[in-house]
Amino acid sequence: MLLVKLMNYRHLDKRLRELESNTERMSLLFQLGLINAREGDFLYKTPPKINVSSEKILGMLYGVAIGDALGSPYEGKRPKPEIVRAYATRSHITDDTQMTFWTVEVLLPKGLLWRRSRAERLDPWELADRFTKERIIGIGGTVKDFLRNYKKFNLPWFISGVPSAGNGALMRISPLVLPYLIRPSKEMWADSVLDTIITHNDPLAISASVAFVNITYKLLGMDKLPQPEWFIEEYVSVARDIEGDNTTYKPRTKKIRYKGPAWEFIEKYVRWALDEQMHPLEFGNYVHSGGYLLETVPVVLLLAMYFIGNAYKMVTRAASWSYDSDTIGAISGYLCGALHGTSGFPPHLLVPVMEGPILPSRFQNLARIAAREFLKN
Repeated sequence: MLLVKLMNYRHLDKRLRELESNTERMSLLFQLGLINAREGDFLYKTPPKINVSSEKILGMLYGVAIGDALGSPYEGKRPKPEIVRAYATRSHITDDTQMTFWTVEVLLPKGLLWRRSRAERLDPWELADRFTKERIIGIGGTVKDFLRNYKKFNLPWFISGVPSAGNGALMRISPLVLPYLIRPSKEMWADSVLDTIITHNDPLAISASVAFVNITYKLLGMDKLPQPEWFIEEYVSVARDIEGDNTTYKPRTKKIRYKGPAWEFIEKYVRWALDEQMHPLEFGNYVHSGGYLLETVPVVLLLAMYFIGNAYKMVTRAASWSYDSDTIGAISGYLCGALHGTSGFPPHLLVPVMEGPILPSRFQNLARIAAREFLKN
């Protein structure tokens, strides 16, 4: 029976390769029940046209490394009120930054001739392969499971992911906006879904990725600050459509009794924290602030509501006031970097990333190339 299933999956792999777009691939995988989420209407809508600068692209990409490196020495430690204002001796990038820049690498043109028909969408076969090529720093359990399924058991990428609501996909998805900055397309949402299910095939993981790609894309196009409520409204409007109303998630903390859709929990408690003007550290301790998306998403959204106007404040507080400090720092970094660009970060945080030693030179080069190539007509 297992052999028959594998043969069927190999046939499906061939069929997926023959399709022209990731939207078609996503639609087929939904039809076959291989994507663990709702096939929401949002996935077939074209995003609005935006104006974006190369500085904002660089800010978004460098922001991942800034937040990641700031938070890496404190990951898993109890958050304290003291704010991490600069890199520590032990600061370094982790899987958040690695997998983000590997995604950039896959999206960028290959060689001198950029075949736009292929370059303007994510190649999930290439991305899955790329995730296996180097040692992953601080690798999470879900990505380990993916690697076992993909490498050891030789499963196709679209069934190698596991039903995990961890934040290991959300941390790496910001580059998915890049191919669509000049020519917006619904393909961006399909890319987001397929990227996520490579490792995390779960309704919360998938809906959170699409919702944050939407938020990131719109922040890139903004020239003024959004209202605090905008973040939760944007998140819920997208996430609910893709997660649906029939999922069941529970918080890990015993302080909160809840069982139901993740988007509902996130909306309820983020709005409550905002209304009560709850301190982000207190809120993070209340809902917990670990790698479970039912914790990561509300903590990041509240941080954005309070601090999106100041990239330095947002990224340093994200790294200081959370258990999963590197990933929450990285996600916060790409959000505020998308809005403010590189000018939003102070030199003592930006320069070690732009010019080393925090970010490897090959990643620095990828960022500069991306900022140039993806703004070409």
